[in-house]
Amino acid sequence: MGGAPWTSTGCENCKKSKVKCDMGKPQCGRCVKRNIPCPGYRGRLFFQQIFTQTQPDSSRSPESEERKTIPGPAPIPTPERSHTVSPTSIASPETCMQISSSYINSWFPTTNLRERGMDICYPIGDWYWIYQNFLQVSSNSPLLERALFAVSAISLGKLHRDDALLHSGIVAYNDSIRIMLDMIQQNALSEDFLFATVTFQMIEVVHCPHGLGTFLSHVDATNRLLERLYNKSSTPLMNTILNNQRKLVISSSAPGISSPKEISPLLLEVPELESSSSESEVFQLLATISYIRCQAEDIQEPTPETTQSILAECLAQKQKILTWYYQRKEAIGCPSLASSGESLSTDFPPATHLFGTPYSFSGFESARTHMLFWGGLLSLEDMIQEINIMTHHATFENGLSEFYADEICRSIPYFLTGRRGAWGTTTLVTFMIPVVRPYIRLQRKEKFEYCQNLFQILADHGVGMASGVRETVLEWWKSYSGVST
Repeated sequence: MGGAPWTSTGCENCKKSKVKCDMGKPQCGRCVKRNIPCPGYRGRLFFQQIFTQTQPDSSRSPESEERKTIPGPAPIPTPERSHTVSPTSIASPETCMQISSSYINSWFPTTNLRERGMDICYPIGDWYWIYQNFLQVSSNSPLLERALFAVSAISLGKLHRDDALLHSGIVAYNDSIRIMLDMIQQNALSEDFLFATVTFQMIEVVHCPHGLGTFLSHVDATNRLLERLYNKSSTPLMNTILNNQRKLVISSSAPGISSPKEISPLLLEVPELESSSSESEVFQLLATISYIRCQAEDIQEPTPETTQSILAECLAQKQKILTWYYQRKEAIGCPSLASSGESLSTDFPPATHLFGTPYSFSGFESARTHMLFWGGLLSLEDMIQEINIMTHHATFENGLSEFYADEICRSIPYFLTGRRGAWGTTTLVTFMIPVVRPYIRLQRKEKFEYCQNLFQILADHGVGMASGVRETVLEWWKSYSGVST
């Protein structure tokens, strides 16, 4: 198949509106004027060529590579045929553009904006905006260029079960790791180094062969680089990266997925979103939960006074979250019961007999806010129950923890519908880790097995991290109950 793929000028919004686009970068002037996200410039998608081979550097022998002992990210094992492909193989520019376009179309949820009597559909989410801006600055950075190709190719390869595309992405990832190790050796840490570590986080979400620990290592590396490179005069891109990282850190430290003790205060500050944003407000509440958990972890020898102090803070924060929700629920949009005609996931049907009728939401952001709200209450109930067990030698009999976990499970079908994009399945992983804890402690085997089946479905849909989480929580079950499922 010869020739270059056809492309048309103009961003997707301008083409749909049939108006002239000024092709401004990173956003066109018309989208800026209308105050809407510019989806960028995409060509028509068809794959013309997968690789252009470059000659390997004969001066770098395998022996010299083996002698290097620089600490850094571990390369991902490639399939057995990887030895036949040069480690410096890169995709052509046309293929990179086409794979990036397909990644955007497949991975991100969309929202509609009514403009001139037409529905303009554009992707939403911080990672979408960050990814688009990375594409704009990657042309002069071999490291970032390969990292972006890797995340796109690996994600699509996992999503569509395309082994060849997955293999191509792994080769690009390992190539970017080699470039990164050279930069570490030269102490050449720059913004594109940070951009690559942010991209590596997303790679670990979809392809996580070494388990959840590797993902958390990449998160920690990004946190440390942000501490070093960020300043108050940073660019909008750096500010967005910081805020996105803050949300990731807070949403993982509040339920105890990661320890808040080792996290910089810079990362536990509230993300700088719009002052009226419900998401900003719920993250502020979650950040307080992270601080409470940090105080609890600092207690070396619990006393009645210290435990009662933590308990009082948990109860006060729980009341604050409930009060906030009832004051803001109209703005957030209350969940409704999914109608019988609503399109839900067909490969993972809702377990109505376990959790009740599944929920539907007014939009993706409303659904995320509710998941964060229930997750925050679940985290507090877990801490309250742990204190009661520690001080009164009680057993775990907290029905509220199970209730909040059930509410999250009732929302799962919404995230699995096709129009949420693959991002919907990715969002579920971190929400589901704290959900299994009350089911394990209360020995709710059927609900636990439902979660285990969900993790398998998420892995089948391209979220590789779900496989590692599935194995981890199964070990929790075995350890707690002394029996296997």
